[in-house]
Amino acid sequence: MDKLSVTMKPHFVKWILGGLSSTLEGFSKSNYSRVLIPLYKRFFDVNTEEARIPQKGFDSLEGFFTRKLIQGARPFDDKEKTLVSPVDGILNTYTVDEKAQFKVKGKVYSLADLFKDKSEYENYLKGWVLIFYLSPSNYHRIHMPLAAKEIRSYTRGGFSYPVNDFGLKNFSDVLTKNRRLVSHFENSGSVFTMISLGALNVNSIVRSHDENRFYKKAQEYGYFSFGSTVMLFFPRESIEFSREDGPIKQGETLGKYKAKGSLKKAAFYNRKVKL
Repeated sequence: MDKLSVTMKPHFVKWILGGLSSTLEGFSKSNYSRVLIPLYKRFFDVNTEEARIPQKGFDSLEGFFTRKLIQGARPFDDKEKTLVSPVDGILNTYTVDEKAQFKVKGKVYSLADLFKDKSEYENYLKGWVLIFYLSPSNYHRIHMPLAAKEIRSYTRGGFSYPVNDFGLKNFSDVLTKNRRLVSHFENSGSVFTMISLGALNVNSIVRSHDENRFYKKAQEYGYFSFGSTVMLFFPRESIEFSREDGPIKQGETLGKYKAKGSLKKAAFYNRKVKL
């Protein structure tokens, strides 16, 4: 009986969370949900003075959640080599070891589980992982940390557990199992990767533009229909940090990008690997 309970537990949790999130998602998109916007604003202390509010107001709770900002609300350093935050949130910085692993809140995560192919992450061994956790009060649109050309992108993963302290501590492999959009970019002959993770089975990671295009720094890349997490991966020698972990806003400076194209280009960059 104990073995059966242990086996059934993950499926039971998925069933409960899946039903709950599907209900919330459907309701948040309806016009009926707009009555909850004032309550949501007060409860999560959302700063609406910086929001671009439609003439007739937001038509749903989701519309409020995915709100755009007024011009100039997120200033940034436009110097070519200045690396800026892609989102609002809480920043935590980690390093990848020689085994392609990194540890978050006592749990070990493997790049082999996060990506499809080893060629995607070989330049990130002993490199940097920047994780941005978004809360319900944050601005939920994702912007580019650098001007760059998108090389490849794909989605991976299925069910999405909560990406918060509770989820990270109580569910296994949240960061490497959740539904995610993996986006590879090239700048100055080197590569970096941005991963957008879904949360609570609300896998609505929406792109703002077509795939494989050139982006300006701070240009909008996409948005979350509900909150989650963004991860950035860089080769170790390509970044010089000037920012400590903690609260951060989109556009604020993270450090200096120093890549000069001396790194080996991954096989997928040369179209040798089908992703």
